[in-house]
Amino acid sequence: SIEDVIADALCSAALRDGSAQPPSELSFARALVATGTRDELVEMLVAAGLVEGIGTRLWRGLCALTQQAAATGSELHEKFVQDGGAFTLAYGGLDAFFSGLEGLIGPPSALLFDAMEREHVESADSTTLFCTTNYGVETTSRFEWLFVTDPSADLSRLGLASWPVERLLAQSSDPAVRACQRKPKHMDEFEPARRKINQSLANLNEPQLCAEEATAARMYTGPCFVKYNAVLRGHAAGAPKQAVERMAELCHGNNYVTTIHAVNSSIVKMGKVMAAQKVYRGVSGGVLPDEFWTPNEFNVRGGVEMGFMSTTASKEVAMAYAGSHKKAAVVFEIQMGMLDRGANLSWISQYPHEQEILFAPLTGCEVVNTRVENTILVVEVRLNVNLSALTIEQVVAKMQRSHLELVDLLASNFKFAGAPKKAYEQLELLHAKRSKQDPNWFNMAANYSAATAVALSTQDEIFTILGDRETWEEEAGAETPRGDAHLAAAQVAERMIKVSELLSSAGEQDEAISLLELYMERAAACTPLSPPKRTLSYRSSPSFDAAPEDSSDVLADDVCDRFGVAQNERWRVAAAAKFIEDGALVPWPATIAALIAR
Repeated sequence: SIEDVIADALCSAALRDGSAQPPSELSFARALVATGTRDELVEMLVAAGLVEGIGTRLWRGLCALTQQAAATGSELHEKFVQDGGAFTLAYGGLDAFFSGLEGLIGPPSALLFDAMEREHVESADSTTLFCTTNYGVETTSRFEWLFVTDPSADLSRLGLASWPVERLLAQSSDPAVRACQRKPKHMDEFEPARRKINQSLANLNEPQLCAEEATAARMYTGPCFVKYNAVLRGHAAGAPKQAVERMAELCHGNNYVTTIHAVNSSIVKMGKVMAAQKVYRGVSGGVLPDEFWTPNEFNVRGGVEMGFMSTTASKEVAMAYAGSHKKAAVVFEIQMGMLDRGANLSWISQYPHEQEILFAPLTGCEVVNTRVENTILVVEVRLNVNLSALTIEQVVAKMQRSHLELVDLLASNFKFAGAPKKAYEQLELLHAKRSKQDPNWFNMAANYSAATAVALSTQDEIFTILGDRETWEEEAGAETPRGDAHLAAAQVAERMIKVSELLSSAGEQDEAISLLELYMERAAACTPLSPPKRTLSYRSSPSFDAAPEDSSDVLADDVCDRFGVAQNERWRVAAAAKFIEDGALVPWPATIAALIAR
């Protein structure tokens, strides 16, 4: 670049300074500004050959420009479109990104291996031949499953003379190309590498890669990737007709749901130990859709890749693939980041020479810049990996997680209202117990219903004991700066009123009233001076219709005397007066009615 040419000239000038010890770039620049002049700088740069260097660099650029198919990315794109014969790449919108994988294809089975085997061996498309475009492998889903899970299978019983071969590689005259054909391997051979990855994950306190996920990842690197991606792209909202037809042709209604989830989960896990780097994705014969050229209402260009996105660390490989058919050629240049990382599948790939780095489905692709290199459109892209993507354990444990969230919510309601810990500790013990259960247990409707019933029953038991005097007897307020006993007692009284509000909100009026009685006792006892009398407005309470016209407020004690309220029941009127004076906000109206009625 021009910047490099200038930097080289400055370094050359610094070395010509004549000092015994060559200065650092920074000290040289500072000294030049402090003691030199602009003319001296120009003289140094001319002597260092800056003009010649810039001229050479510009000449190379001009020569390259005349040899390129177009000057800019948009110009080359228009050329691709006008030449015809190119398909338009299809991308989804933000609705697809936020709905997640489960929203697109549904949930997986908890029995991973059995479900994946059924999807490949016992489904409508299992014995239907299909052919890959990259290597020309003609095969079936059943053959591919056995190639990965049982590579020593008796081929004669399958009606095969050999495993399906890569016709385009086998016919090459180049021995190096023929050597790239896949070889059958037992999954056991990959165990040392899997253990190493799991150790790295364990160091990060991340869930480890299970054997089923490794199997799914190896399956993806073979011919079946075309089926998995056909499902993902064919299920997209507003998917092109060709994508829907391609899915139907390849899969016959088999959506490979559990396999796709397992591949996705393997990427989520392995991506945690992937070093961030620049990767490339070559596309041959496709052109970008309009949303990659025209900013939307949020000034963003790009879309959401619905399928898995294969990339390579080798720019040369991506450029060669994109330009291999003399059609429209696009290469995506992607810089991975702190969160937006793919998974390196080279260790388990059927084609390790590809050095494949795979990104999960529903990855956002935002255009940063475009440029032209010869006849290839290079698109600089910023990725947004779908952070709602879940590991297989998280997907399977969704029902368990929802139950634990319920139990945690119930316990938190009591905790933050200020209930005594001994009252709600049964919910905490229940949470600990349920978190240790097999997640699959909760996926049975009857089990989930029974667990929910136990949680709600435990809550009802807590409601009952919160109105008991014994529950609160050992409660003491927090330490106060001066150790004022009445302030500490006041803190407990305030907790009582909050818990009473919780009980009232839950419709537990008997328990709420019982606790209110304790609150009134505690509030009276903890106040150092005589508590002010609460006032009750006749106009605000339709229960009293004999109010004198010349008075709007009457002391609560006067009300009790007027209506002959027994001494041991007068706290009810005082409590009702308090709530009415404070505005009788929800949930207190029901409690006020219950107080008076009782």
